[in-house]
Amino acid sequence: MNRPVEYDRGAVASLLLVGTLVLAPVALVLGVRGLRRTGSGRSRGRWCAVLGVIGGGLGIVAMIGGLWLGSWFRDNVRPVDDLAVGDCVSPGFDLDDLATEDVAFGSRSCSEAHLAEVAVTGTLDYSQAESFALRSGAEICANRYAEPYLSAAESARYDVLVVLDGDPDRASYGDTYACLLLRADGTSLHEPIGGRGA
Repeated sequence: MNRPVEYDRGAVASLLLVGTLVLAPVALVLGVRGLRRTGSGRSRGRWCAVLGVIGGGLGIVAMIGGLWLGSWFRDNVRPVDDLAVGDCVSPGFDLDDLATEDVAFGSRSCSEAHLAEVAVTGTLDYSQAESFALRSGAEICANRYAEPYLSAAESARYDVLVVLDGDPDRASYGDTYACLLLRADGTSLHEPIGGRGA
């Protein structure tokens, strides 16, 4: 009586490891080994090895994509409390809406097209927090500009948008805010506001 051909342990392990993204490379290697061993007919489980190779390969691609995306976000997307005066940004929200919680900004080189430039940053004191929802951006940022932003803010060419790292309807003491200057006509900036032709 012939003994039944057993499943290849590597092929089965490869299939089981596909579910763990971190071990995708191991699943791929075990799947390739399982393909070799099951191809000769010495053991069963070729389908496990095939699925292990496919899943391991897809897992590796997903890991690389995740690392790239995380790196891209780290380098290009910044929260309000990470903004600094002179940063050129494109807000990641509709400019018709005032800032909401977790607003993120796409960083831009000031020589590339961008929607706004950070002119003032700070944290709200008690009186600013109490009246935040009732005051315009121009009022909140007034008397806080340094040149060249003071001249730009006082001109009709630029609008002021205030963004808050928190809920603008419930502003709190210590919330970080930033005053952004953007063109009143809605067109993009291509240079720093202090540069010629900005």
